[in-house]
Amino acid sequence: MLVNRHKLRNGLRIVHHFNQRTGNVTLNMLYGAGSRNETGNKTGLAHLLEHLMFCGSKNIPDFDAPLEKIGGTSNAYTTCDITNYYLTLPKENVETGFWLESDRMLNPNLGAKSFNIQKQVVLEEFKQGLNEPYGEVQQMLKSLCYTIHPYSHDTIGLTLGQVNNLTLPDAKAFFKKYYHPANAVLSVTGNVEWDNVLQLSEKWFGNIPGKRSFASDDIAPEPIQTSAREATRFADVPQNSVYKAYHICNCTDDDFFICDLLSDILANGKSARLRQALVYEQKLFSTIDAYVGFHFDPGLLVIAGRLCDNVLPDEGAAAIDAQTRKLCEETVPESELEKCKNKYEMNALTSRFDLEQTAADLALYELIGRPDYVDGMVGKYCKATPDDVLRVARKIFRPANCNTLYYLKK
Repeated sequence: MLVNRHKLRNGLRIVHHFNQRTGNVTLNMLYGAGSRNETGNKTGLAHLLEHLMFCGSKNIPDFDAPLEKIGGTSNAYTTCDITNYYLTLPKENVETGFWLESDRMLNPNLGAKSFNIQKQVVLEEFKQGLNEPYGEVQQMLKSLCYTIHPYSHDTIGLTLGQVNNLTLPDAKAFFKKYYHPANAVLSVTGNVEWDNVLQLSEKWFGNIPGKRSFASDDIAPEPIQTSAREATRFADVPQNSVYKAYHICNCTDDDFFICDLLSDILANGKSARLRQALVYEQKLFSTIDAYVGFHFDPGLLVIAGRLCDNVLPDEGAAAIDAQTRKLCEETVPESELEKCKNKYEMNALTSRFDLEQTAADLALYELIGRPDYVDGMVGKYCKATPDDVLRVARKIFRPANCNTLYYLKK
């Protein structure tokens, strides 16, 4: 993929990929600030600020109104590591996107009225999540796995009380610290030439105050887990569930891709090990899944399963342990590994046709200092060997590295 890159004097990084097969353009503004950057009891602040960034700016009272007039769309999301804003619009109106993003970077409407409204919106979102079956599982799992690292709380916040106690000065301080050119990446994909992107970037962002670089927060690493942890919760849910989480490396470590392959070997597709053995053959679980988190700091590989009726939680947990132990004792057959690699290659090819996904990927890889991931990520999966899988499995599927959560019916 041909990718153009440039850095403005104020530190804003510009990334571009031209695609003439579409009539649209996507602008993706990524800020290197998420829930990991929240301090003390200020949890949920990054997510609340995301809401506030759609409340208009100095020259644009209604952020979405100019987009709607030209048939454009916008959205955003917050993770533990980043906050990402993106909009897609017709190529003829591309400058509207630059105008919108630059004005809210420089002059967002962080007023008392919009703050109070959006805080109530977020509190309702929080309550709705808690009222969903299994709605508190992710928070419980994170709290179990992380003892000091800010990955220990959900993006929406640790508690309703902490979110309710957030203030407008908190939001303004977070914005001032993190929402500036040197901590952001603007990626542009679609039917717009590079020269035009450079000209518009300089016109709309070049005069925003900033500096060439920004030192990210020095976050204390999570201590190495030395013994297994376990927690049990009884709740109003239809099925008993078992969750197992293991600490893994961060997203810039080459072993991350082996961890991702392990999650697919375990649960991606009907023929995957956990599904074949524990769902179809032993009939212990009705559903089971495994996934990894693409995080700046060491993340987790999580296995999540819903138990069939009359299956004891300990029995389900032991069955999962038997499957992970097998990965530590025997090399994975080449054919099984190749099947997983083929899925990554296919997913990589299809994602290139998605403007918004491409823009998000370009911005993220630029932010973490791994632009080689644009074309090289599939290669990292494909070069993995059965011995690599065995080595990493032995590293992460240790009893002392395991966190088990039983989420059971009352």
